[in-house]
Amino acid sequence: MKYLISVAAALAASTAAQSAVVTLDDFETELSNSPLATSGSTVTSNEMITVGGNQFDRTTQLTVDGNANGAPSEASARTVVRDGSFEFSLSNDTGVTSILSLSYDVAGLFSAGVTGPTGVLTLSELFADRPRTFTLSLNGVEQDTDAALVDTEFGFVRDVMLEFDTSFLTGSDVFTLTLDSGAGISPGDALDLQIGELLLDVPGGPFELPVAEPASLGLLGLGVLGIAAARRRRKAIAS
Repeated sequence: MKYLISVAAALAASTAAQSAVVTLDDFETELSNSPLATSGSTVTSNEMITVGGNQFDRTTQLTVDGNANGAPSEASARTVVRDGSFEFSLSNDTGVTSILSLSYDVAGLFSAGVTGPTGVLTLSELFADRPRTFTLSLNGVEQDTDAALVDTEFGFVRDVMLEFDTSFLTGSDVFTLTLDSGAGISPGDALDLQIGELLLDVPGGPFELPVAEPASLGLLGLGVLGIAAARRRRKAIAS
């Protein structure tokens, strides 16, 4: 019995130490309003996406916050296939700057009270002819910002890693990634961007270990008592 308890404890400790990597979006699901385009006010697209067997509600919002030319100059977003891979593409006409947000409702994926090292959202910036600022929020609370002035126009793909505090996980969670044109951008610049899949790395794993119900615990206890009684009977017969 002591052996069984120690093995169970070791398995629990091993599971708690694991880190779950979940693909949040692979951009295989096109925006329902595609292309999502605007010359000024906010436009929105909502769809259910299935990634790696998980289902998420994805909400995409695009707003033009600077338009030196006025309509018809615009910003637009959509998913595209390039070299056999799916990407998210954001394009801005010359003189147009925009703010994009991608929100994911992952209710039920993570358990409340997951604790451990800091979680990380990683995205691959495949192309950017101008730098952008990436901001990650969890349940409406800003977690991290990457405002590095890096230009990947010439094929220097980089991973953008944004950290979040796992104590903010509630079991009914919304991750929001916001992208804007950052600092030092001239109104005359065209701002194009392509990003690859989004990955969530959460210490402790996304799912709770199964917890036995009281009735199951009772049956387990009876089983252990039965085994002990059988052992006593065998010893009595042998003696």
